[in-house]
Amino acid sequence: MLFLIGLLAAPIMAQSGHVLDGMGAINQGMGGVGAGLAIEPMGALHWNPAAIGGLPDGQSHRIAMSLTAFSPTTSVASSVNAGSFGPGFPASNLSGESESQTGNSFIPSIAMVHAPSDSDWLYGIALYGISGFGVDYAVDPNNPILTPQPPTGMGFGAISSEYALMQLAPTIARRLNEEWTVAFAPTLNVGTLALSPFSGTNPDDANGDGFPSYPKNRDAETALGLGFKLGAYWQGRSGWSAGAAYKSPIWFGDFEYDAADELGGIRSYSFDLDYPSITSLGTGYTDRSGWKVGADIRWVDYANTSGFDKQGFGSDGSVLGFNWRSIPIVGVGGEYPLSDSFRLLGGFSWNANPIRNEDAFFNVSAPAIIQTHLSTGFRWQYSDNVELSFAYKHGFANKVSGPFQGANGPIAGTNVSSDLAVNSLSFGLSWNF
Repeated sequence: MLFLIGLLAAPIMAQSGHVLDGMGAINQGMGGVGAGLAIEPMGALHWNPAAIGGLPDGQSHRIAMSLTAFSPTTSVASSVNAGSFGPGFPASNLSGESESQTGNSFIPSIAMVHAPSDSDWLYGIALYGISGFGVDYAVDPNNPILTPQPPTGMGFGAISSEYALMQLAPTIARRLNEEWTVAFAPTLNVGTLALSPFSGTNPDDANGDGFPSYPKNRDAETALGLGFKLGAYWQGRSGWSAGAAYKSPIWFGDFEYDAADELGGIRSYSFDLDYPSITSLGTGYTDRSGWKVGADIRWVDYANTSGFDKQGFGSDGSVLGFNWRSIPIVGVGGEYPLSDSFRLLGGFSWNANPIRNEDAFFNVSAPAIIQTHLSTGFRWQYSDNVELSFAYKHGFANKVSGPFQGANGPIAGTNVSSDLAVNSLSFGLSWNF
């Protein structure tokens, strides 16, 4: 049921690029730190599956559930000077700004770990939403990028997108000794993608008016993908810990679409969009008094991922890809005990912007541009076996801005910019079994 709910959820809009930067309330509250500091099962399974070997006493047999609510604020603005597209077109300067009607989204997560005390083998399984983006812009005659496609306008018309990715990750880990744990986790992934108009295929001129147009189709299609995770975790005796993990790319089959041409005839097209590999390194320290602090650094390899690795237009007029650059992510976070049962959480993360200004035009439908996140929260040990948690995270507003692009490059006298900010609330419940 959680899996089906996740597939119906709106796109995630609080992330580093389109990668969700924290998993579950506790991990979100600590800025996504989890590769080198084992705090709780959900963040450990997500970032470094071997970290389940370093979970605190009392969490070796635990189920954790979380629900995260995202509230994005997204807008697009554009301007075109008179004559930018040829003599007299447009006849005067035009400019406008529009806000996306994307609503709130709710992402469920569930994880379980089982670490028998009489065995060196540890087991886990997790199901969660790990990625997404989306916008919903209506036609706006005052905003050039949202005017109809030629010949009646100079933009794309209404622009909508919806991308979401759910992952199932069974995990097996082994303690090599009292300090070292290694792990492997294959992943089964389900992605849904809708883009309208769909610029990843060639525009058609079925009506013969000399103005080809991209197909419009708001329906989301589904593709299956496979990948894996590898992890190693070290738990020292002096309170220090460290970890390293590698998430392979998630290799998806093509998203296959059926839409209509300009005369209503059926046309089919496809798009290959994979998920990038992620390499993580982390360290942490646990004081004897109970406070903990950790830091992670990651590398998200968008530049070598299908769908993100190409730029510009093909010879048939199709847009070749989003052209995102690979980015580093740095996060720090910790928890501080106010009492035996109540702990405060805090975290900060920063990442480079995967979208270059010159590629703003190609990414109006996927403005994953937030770079700075700040989070806080708490965890409350309600009883011996039940823990409640809460986190608030703010993704600070950011903008990317650049010219309209044509087959021959940037178009002088034009500009388009996207803005994005987001707030999220996460609620968690976990219990021992």
